[in-house]
Amino acid sequence: DTKYVCFLTDDQIIYKKTEISDIVFDLIDQDPKKFSYRFHTGDHFLDNYKIPSNLKINYFYENNKKICFTWDSRDRNCTDLWKYNFHVDATIYDRYTLFKLLKPMIYNMPSTLESIGLWNARIRGYYTICISAVERSTIGIQLNNIQKYFDTPKANYDVDLLKQIYLKGYTIYFQNSDIDETSYLHVPKKLFFINENLIKKEYADFDLD
Repeated sequence: DTKYVCFLTDDQIIYKKTEISDIVFDLIDQDPKKFSYRFHTGDHFLDNYKIPSNLKINYFYENNKKICFTWDSRDRNCTDLWKYNFHVDATIYDRYTLFKLLKPMIYNMPSTLESIGLWNARIRGYYTICISAVERSTIGIQLNNIQKYFDTPKANYDVDLLKQIYLKGYTIYFQNSDIDETSYLHVPKKLFFINENLIKKEYADFDLD
C-alpha cells in the first residue's frame, strides 16, 4: 500500500531521472486536500506556458538548491496550465483525498477525467496550492489527437501506422537533446523508432500494410 497516487498518461514520457524530495511529501501530508505535486512543469518555460510574470511563487530549498515551488491556483494572475489545480499528467496526490474527489464522478477517458476532475476540484476546494518541480522530468509528446474535445498542438502522425509500428516491435527513440526545455510540449518534426535489435528507422520508412 502507498499513501500516494501518481497519474501519468500514455503521451507522457519520463526522460530524466525523477527524484522527489521529502519536502514535497511533507507538504502533501500537511494538508492532503490542499497540496498536489507535478513534475511535468518547471520554471524554465519561455513559450505561452511560461510562469505568468505577476504570479506569486514560493521556492523551497534543499542543500541550498531550489527543489520545488508552490503557487495558489486561485491567484487572479494564473493563466493557462498554471490555473489547473487538477492534472492527469505526471501529478502526485494523496490517495485518500483523491478517492474522495473522484468517487462521485463519471468519466470515460483521461481527457474527461481531467476536465470533470478540474471543475470538481475547483468547486469542492481541492488542490488549491500546487507544487511543481523546478526542472521537469516528464514531457508530453504530441504525436496526434484521438480525442475531439480539445484542440491541442499536435504533429498529425497517422495513429494506424503508429499502431502497426508498435506491433512490429518498435518503440519511439529520442535523445534528451531533442527536447526543447523552454517549451512545455514536444511536437516532433521527425520521429524515430528502435527495436530490440537496435535497428533504427524513421517514421517515413514505414508504410501501412
